[in-house]
Amino acid sequence: MRFGRVRIKRPKSCPDPQAPESIEVSAQEVLEDASTVVGTEAPVHWRLLSTHLIDTLEDAQRLANWYSQRWHIEQTFRTLKRQGLDVESSQVETAQGLMKLACLALETAVRTMQLTLARDGQGERMASDALSSGDMAILGHLKGSLEGRTAKQKNPHPAASLAWAAWTIARLGGCKGYASERKPGPITMHDGLVSFALIATGWRAALGEAGKDVCMPSQWRKEQNLQHGRRQESSGTRPEISLSTMPAPRCASAPARCKNLPTRSRCSRVRSRWWARAGVGAVRCPGRRRCAGPGRAGGQ
Repeated sequence: MRFGRVRIKRPKSCPDPQAPESIEVSAQEVLEDASTVVGTEAPVHWRLLSTHLIDTLEDAQRLANWYSQRWHIEQTFRTLKRQGLDVESSQVETAQGLMKLACLALETAVRTMQLTLARDGQGERMASDALSSGDMAILGHLKGSLEGRTAKQKNPHPAASLAWAAWTIARLGGCKGYASERKPGPITMHDGLVSFALIATGWRAALGEAGKDVCMPSQWRKEQNLQHGRRQESSGTRPEISLSTMPAPRCASAPARCKNLPTRSRCSRVRSRWWARAGVGAVRCPGRRRCAGPGRAGGQ
């Protein structure tokens, strides 16, 4: 490694007449040691120009380390663009809104790169650096469904490590988990994070941890739907039935009262009465029971 100061003259074809005749920058040359070259690859050989001052060897090493992160930065922006979060297709019009969206997207992109860089298990970072304790608990429950029977299909990393979380997220993103397979990249990790977010949302909703914005109280929703049915009946129209107008299962708002979700929940009985009022015949409901139409008794 060698470094120094150089002066670059203004090109003859420079379109800016106010540009200075020359500028002074730091020049640095970095050549990889032959003992670290992998196989038949060519050694790394960089010639860098920088506006940062380089007075000592430590300054030169710091700038070379900054430049070595260039590929990770490029991959982060790749995750932000079309193949990943597709920020470019946003229809936000205000500058403030775009800045907020970019900050949120960059946070997700950085988390994606954290998992990507941890996939080999070379570091000792923990999963808590990128995921919450609740997310880690959900990943632990997903372990059995993502691992295979053979040793090659098991998660080889220590539990609760960032590499352990990266292997699980990559499996959700489509990676098969074999060591001989091509290493998962940021797009695979992004797809895995999207799948995991959907699983985590459903998991928290089933446990009643998602909040009122996800599931309305079942009794209030039942009363609203029955009133809606009476209004349609009084107007001479047949009530329209859809999953969006069905009362929420009791197990979503009060899971402690359900011993076996959703088989023993109130959803089958509530939906049975609702469908009977609408004149719907016997159908199969999510509670694994037959919901009876008019004049019929529900059974298993």
